[in-house]
Amino acid sequence: KSSPGSKVRSMAGQPLAGRSVVVTRPAGQADALCAALAALGAEPLRFPLLTIAPVADPAPLVAMAQRLADFSLAFFVSPNAVQFALDAMLPVAPWPASTRVATVGKGSEAALAARGFADVIAPQHGFDSEAVLALPAFQPAAVAGRRVLILRGDGGRDLLGDTLRARGALVEYLTCYHR
Repeated sequence: KSSPGSKVRSMAGQPLAGRSVVVTRPAGQADALCAALAALGAEPLRFPLLTIAPVADPAPLVAMAQRLADFSLAFFVSPNAVQFALDAMLPVAPWPASTRVATVGKGSEAALAARGFADVIAPQHGFDSEAVLALPAFQPAAVAGRRVLILRGDGGRDLLGDTLRARGALVEYLTCYHR
């Protein structure tokens, strides 16, 4: 039940006034969220639970840069995947026009656009693997017999790759950062 004071704060555009919110995003990735929370009146408390770092050995990324044209599709799981993969790969070889790019969320889509990728395959609603798998570009007829590269951090969910394999795609994972 809200108090009369909370209605006044909410009406003043400060619906989170007087509240502290713990922000667990990695250091360097929490600024926008903290600013948005502060604008709503909250006191953001930074408490990063993850550290994002490049892989210790970039050799697999460098080697993959030479093989990108072998893939019909490269899927970036996050903005971190975009940053770390492209930072390692693009100095070695340009991105082949024949390899389309895809991702799952608006942040990753924006990160790819900032790197010059204009035709990114991404869901417009439902930003998870299930939404990606519902897209026409990921249906069995579109992926059967095609090579798909999934660029991600260490570990992570295998639903996308497993489903694409079941649909006939040849899937490879490449770790481009550590959590």
